[in-house]
This record gives sequence, C-alpha cells and structure tokens, in this order.
Amino acid sequence: MYSVRRRGSLDPDELAASLHDYVVVDVRDRSGWSGGHIPGSIHVPINNLGGGLIDDDKRSPLAVLADNDREAEEAVGALLRQGWDAVTISGGLPAWRAAGQCLVTNRH
Repeated sequence: MYSVRRRGSLDPDELAASLHDYVVVDVRDRSGWSGGHIPGSIHVPINNLGGGLIDDDKRSPLAVLADNDREAEEAVGALLRQGWDAVTISGGLPAWRAAGQCLVTNRH
C-alpha cells in the first residue's frame, strides 16, 4: 500500500529510492523523451494529457517529469482534475541528471 501524496514533489533521490511505487509520466516533447528518460516511464506530451492516454486503473500514484517545475505543476494539475494522484519530480530533468540518476534513450 502506498501513501497518497496528491500534491507536492519528490526530489530525484526520493523518487529513485521508491521508483517501484510510482508510474513516471514524462510530459516533455518527443525530442526530449528520445534524448533520455527515466527507465520504465511513459511518454505523454503535456498537450495530450487530456486525452486519457495513461492506461492504468488510477491506483498507482504518478510522478511527473518535465523540463521545469512550472510545466510539471501544470501537468499535475491536469492529472488531479482527471482523478489521478500525482506529484512533480522537483527540478525536472535537469535535477534528475544533476543527481546522477539513470536515463535511457530511444534513438532510432
């Protein structure tokens, strides 16, 4: 059982330590996603969040990765309005990189 954190943020190290407890949603554009994303994350560009593209039963909390905190907070607001439990990843991708956390790429 997880503890619901409807609002707030996780720093990169907190998320890395509990990655299995969250569905990570990367809301950056396709080029950002392809350049490197958190392992196991799903890609839903911020402009597509209203389309119901996240296939889950809404029991898992979401951790939102964006380029910056403002975009992540915008995305979390949209997800909360849809009934999701969601938090931001504090500092976005720059903070994730600075913390030395793993990224994977999808280059074709």
